[in-house]
Amino acid sequence: MNYLTRGLAFSIAIFLNFAAFTPANAIVVNATTTLDLDAISLDWDLTSLDSPVTVNQSDTLDVTVNFANNRSIRVNQNGGFRFWLNDVSVSSDFTIENITLTLFDLVTNGSFVNGSNQGTQSSGIAHIGWNSNAANLGITALGSFIQFSGYNISYDVTSLSAGTVTYGNHWLISSNASVVDTPAVPIPPALALFGSGLAILGFFGWRRKRKTVSIA
Repeated sequence: MNYLTRGLAFSIAIFLNFAAFTPANAIVVNATTTLDLDAISLDWDLTSLDSPVTVNQSDTLDVTVNFANNRSIRVNQNGGFRFWLNDVSVSSDFTIENITLTLFDLVTNGSFVNGSNQGTQSSGIAHIGWNSNAANLGITALGSFIQFSGYNISYDVTSLSAGTVTYGNHWLISSNASVVDTPAVPIPPALALFGSGLAILGFFGWRRKRKTVSIA
């Protein structure tokens, strides 16, 4: 067998192995909604998604939720939250893996890092999603907190006992949490220094022009 034939055989073997572990119907399902935090209860709330989403086992679910009116959720020491998708008509056990969470406008004095992998989770009720706690949010220390103005979470649905479920609601449950204003984005020091420099140059340019006019 020559090198070309060996290379072709090796490539075919890799393709077949990849195909065996990649479901043919796996897709990315996107769910979105906006929460008015001043109009809901942080203890327990159901808000409709912008559009219902149908999820199958082997899909990747990508959920983006924004908070309206420049508001944020602040979760204090030993608190937590659950951001789920809900369908009250179906109870389906599930397993989700490769959970990646990004909190918008993140402010914290704890150890949470945006984009960190949150591992695997399984449960079974009329929902699908990730449960946070003080440990995985990094807010177990005295006086610690985490604050954010929305979130994006994605995960692979590796098992879904009902096979296919259509979720129409976003389900929020939180503890030791409150609604606060989203802090203004600070101006980077380098940008502020640049602006000051421009102002100084403009002032000296104006003085030089004024002197020239006086001499003339």
